[in-house]
Amino acid sequence: MQLIAKPAEFKLNNEMTAEEAEIFRMRYELQYSFDQISEALQLDGGQVRKLFINAHAKIKVPKKTA
Repeated sequence: MQLIAKPAEFKLNNEMTAEEAEIFRMRYELQYSFDQISEALQLDGGQVRKLFINAHAKIKVPKKTA
């Protein structure tokens, strides 16, 4: 049960642009849909998805210690 309640932790690379980081944050922390992100940032929906995919490819998930 604790795993479900605990938010995911990510390490963002410096390689990520500010726009990619913001889209990634809005998607995971704020739980926004791609349409909501597109509207909030006034970007094309396809561009938002492309930037999210780029950002997702650049993240590193910390290893869990048991």
